[in-house]
Amino acid sequence: MKYNRFGWPGNGSTGGRSIAYGRANILRGLGRITFVGAVGISVYNYNTPNGPSGMKTTLDIGMAALGFIWPLGTMASGSYFMVDAYTGGEWE
Repeated sequence: MKYNRFGWPGNGSTGGRSIAYGRANILRGLGRITFVGAVGISVYNYNTPNGPSGMKTTLDIGMAALGFIWPLGTMASGSYFMVDAYTGGEWE
């Protein structure tokens, strides 16, 4: 019986690993674009008359950044934004 070394990447001819990395890179890029969009929207809303306070804007940006920490940060960030959307952002 042949044993492979611990770090052996698998059978390269199947291409499964490269497909997984390709999809992960696409999702990573989409996550970064979404983060930039969320920060832009928060800053825009802060600069509008009767917009949210600086504390809420900072919290929104912080929670968006926390979403990059998988898995707990993503769950916390998602929960925060679901509650924020449900309450209409009126929690002050």
